[in-house]
Amino acid sequence: MLSARASVRWLMRSKLKEAEKFVESHGLRARCAAPGDLDLILDDPSVDAVVICSPTDVHEDQITRSLQAGKAVFCEKPITSEYASTAACYDLAESQKKPLFNAFHRRFDPSIREVHAGVQSQQLGALKMMRISSHDQEHPPIAYIRSSGGIVKDSTIHDLDLASWMSRSSPKRVYCQGQAFKPEVKECGDFDLVVATVLFQNGVVATIDNGRKSTQGYDQRLEVMCDDGGFLVSNSPTSLASTVQKTKTLLPPGQSHFVSRYAEAYRIEMEHFINVLEGGRKFRSLSNQGGRKFRSLSNQGGRKFRSLSNQGGRKFRSLSNQGGRMFRSLSNQGGRKFRSLSNQGGRKFRSLSNQGGRREEMLVTRQDTLAAMAFADAVTKAAKTGQPVDL
Repeated sequence: MLSARASVRWLMRSKLKEAEKFVESHGLRARCAAPGDLDLILDDPSVDAVVICSPTDVHEDQITRSLQAGKAVFCEKPITSEYASTAACYDLAESQKKPLFNAFHRRFDPSIREVHAGVQSQQLGALKMMRISSHDQEHPPIAYIRSSGGIVKDSTIHDLDLASWMSRSSPKRVYCQGQAFKPEVKECGDFDLVVATVLFQNGVVATIDNGRKSTQGYDQRLEVMCDDGGFLVSNSPTSLASTVQKTKTLLPPGQSHFVSRYAEAYRIEMEHFINVLEGGRKFRSLSNQGGRKFRSLSNQGGRKFRSLSNQGGRKFRSLSNQGGRMFRSLSNQGGRKFRSLSNQGGRKFRSLSNQGGRREEMLVTRQDTLAAMAFADAVTKAAKTGQPVDL
């Protein structure tokens, strides 16, 4: 998702005609390029940053060339499919004094951020357990599976990062069962469903189930249990969490796509990336846009669950129309794409190297990314061997 604070100068994808049609239909002042013409983009002095949404197996090359050309990089996870090459990309970013941002967008989701704040403040007591469910609506093409690096690094890694971030701890032991229901997936040596149990160093336990296909839609749920109650985040488009008490609560229907479920998160993470580039203000949580504070329900039956719906406030702003112009997620345009960003009005983004104390620190760091990669390696090993893995 783009910000009104930045403009698109280039759009790169293999299906050049579709890229040109996209640019024309959205009124963008952008040029189009094929993957073999990356140097045209990187040689453009008006380009300050690139957004990489291409298949995982080309990330390393595109990141490396972009950083060497002096461009900041926003990259969809994973940075690469291997720990060592991911670390090398961060080494290069540091030597070039350019930001490399790993788009773990769930950290920017309004309801998830509100849960995180409640957990860290121990609003409902100490954290004990998490349940995380993440299931795509439609199975991705087999060609995508082959280049993805595997379901754990391609998809489950979001949940692994979320669990580590929420618990403020690192994994101690992981168990994982993987299954390939689709024969073509099994032939790729991958799974289309994984279920992991994680014990963290601080004693918190997490269960994570992640699948490639869900008949009920794009299904994303997070349940956090604490000493005195818990939080539940579900699938609703604007009120992303519901309240659970002793009585049964039916979950809302799933979303049709990750674009709609995480629309606000995509906008917020892009604003954060631009703040980092510009050395702007410190990041503020945008979980309660224009509404009054979220209410905590009364303690019933000895347990209390906090509702995160926006009570009485205006709805979260749609990402589809920022600054009077329509922008759609790159990953929802019939294929993966690579975007370039430049600031509006011709003013260059200020370099991080000369921002002193004013620069905004990235909320997904090198350490976060490498920890998630090591975590994913352990879960993958546990799924393939059927044995627990200690970290």
